[in-house]
Amino acid sequence: MRAVPRGGKLLTLIAAERSGIIALRRSTYLAFALIVRLALPAFAAAEPAPGEGGRSFPTRPLFGDTHLHTSFSMDAGAFGARLTPRDAYQFARGAEITSNTGQPAKLSRPLDFLVVADHSDGMGFFPTLMGGDPTLLATEQGRRWHDQIQGG
Repeated sequence: MRAVPRGGKLLTLIAAERSGIIALRRSTYLAFALIVRLALPAFAAAEPAPGEGGRSFPTRPLFGDTHLHTSFSMDAGAFGARLTPRDAYQFARGAEITSNTGQPAKLSRPLDFLVVADHSDGMGFFPTLMGGDPTLLATEQGRRWHDQIQGG
C-alpha cells in the first residue's frame, strides 16, 4: 500500500486496493468453484456397487503431477533440465524418452494428468542458449553464459 499525504486520497487508495483484493479473491474463488464443479462428475461412480451402502464420494483416484518444470523454465534449465514440454507430455502418456543423463526412462503406467508449470519469465531462454542462437551469442554476456554452460 502506498501512502498519499493528502487527506481523502489516502482513504480512496486504501479502498481501491481492498476492492482489488476482494475482486481477486472473488475471481479466484469462482475459478476454483468452476474447476470443482466440472471435475466432480468425473469422480462420481455411476451406481453404487453392492455393499457400498449408497456412498457418494469419489471412488476412482487419479494419479499425476501438478507442478512440473521443463527446460523452458529458467530455474529448471539452469539446473540441468533439457527436456521440453512435448517430452514431458510424451513421458506422462507412457512413452519412453531419453532423460537428461542419456538414460532411457519410461513410467510403469501412464499418468492420468500432468501440469507443465513453466515460468513465463525467460521462457525458452535455455533452449535458445544451448542451441547457440547467433543473436544471443553476439552479445558478450550471451557468449559468456553459453561458454560457461558448455564447459560444465
